[in-house]
Amino acid sequence: MNDPVQYYGEIPVVFDGLRRIVWKPLAAGRAAVQSIWPGEEERADIDRRLERREPVLVVIDCEAPPVALLPEEVPLVSPALRERLTVDDGMPQLRVEQLNWLPTPLEQSGRKLLAAVRSRMRSIPAPLLPRVVLDGDAGGAIRFAVRTDVRPLSELDLVRIVRHLWSVSARAEGRVERVRAA
Repeated sequence: MNDPVQYYGEIPVVFDGLRRIVWKPLAAGRAAVQSIWPGEEERADIDRRLERREPVLVVIDCEAPPVALLPEEVPLVSPALRERLTVDDGMPQLRVEQLNWLPTPLEQSGRKLLAAVRSRMRSIPAPLLPRVVLDGDAGGAIRFAVRTDVRPLSELDLVRIVRHLWSVSARAEGRVERVRAA
């Protein structure tokens, strides 16, 4: 499973979308939905970073479809999340609400960008769209990047985005490489 947060140097990159689902490994290569990131500790860490105006990049999936679960998987879902399950055509589903972990003004900024990108995607053919659309807030502590493509961003892509957004100097370049997952 992919981590919902990766660190590039000291800069966390939060992947807002299906990667926020935390899976609990089970026997025989199976997994069950355990929680949705962030938990209390992760939320406190992000809140501290935002209060100190430290850089945070939020990569938003343009589309965050619900995760369909098999009926036999429902009892394995953590009790706290069972109430969030919906049923569509007989299939239980779990939807991740994007950006709801951010303070309201930042959540609204992210949603505004996401709505603008979705609108643009309706009027421009997919091959003509950029893979990533960045917000226009030059120099802000939190920055948003909306993925318009289902292909994941590579490590090199993420390093380049972080360098671009926070103008990392050539001397510090070596320290921007991915150092750890959350």
